[in-house]
Amino acid sequence: MAEESSIDSARIHHGDMTARLLVNLQVNGSRLDTLRLGDAEMEGAQLTDVILTGCDLSNAVLHRSSCTRVDCNDSKLVGVRANESSWKDVHFEDCVADALQVQQSRLQRVRFSRCRLRGALFNGTDLSGAVFDACDLREADFSNAVLTGADLRRSNIEGIRIGPEGLQGVTLTQDQALYVIGILGVTIGV
Repeated sequence: MAEESSIDSARIHHGDMTARLLVNLQVNGSRLDTLRLGDAEMEGAQLTDVILTGCDLSNAVLHRSSCTRVDCNDSKLVGVRANESSWKDVHFEDCVADALQVQQSRLQRVRFSRCRLRGALFNGTDLSGAVFDACDLREADFSNAVLTGADLRRSNIEGIRIGPEGLQGVTLTQDQALYVIGILGVTIGV
């Protein structure tokens, strides 16, 4: 059964909304601590001025979601599907988000700090200006993504999938640049 939900200026601690169907979910000016939302279907959710700490959203569906000024700390986002979404001023810190799917989306001023994003799918997403600080991006897919102004310098990019068009304007360390050149099949002779 679908539930319409609106949460305004609230603090929720230790809630369990696992596998719920939440239609038109709107969360505004709230703090969510250790909330379990695994396998929840929240397509079209709108989060504004929200802090999530220690939450579990594993395998949640957030397609066509809108997140503005959201901080997500020490949370589990494994397998979250948030395709065709729009996120602005969103910060993820110390999160485990392996196999995260944010495809065909627009992420503005988004920052991932010390997050594990192994096998994440960002293909076709506009990540202009995104920062991936000390993240594990192994096997992440950035095919057809826009990374102009993005910073991947302190992250592990081993095995990433990225095309030459996605590298335009991205900031990498010297070692990362050499690694990416190898991915593209370029041989450097000495």
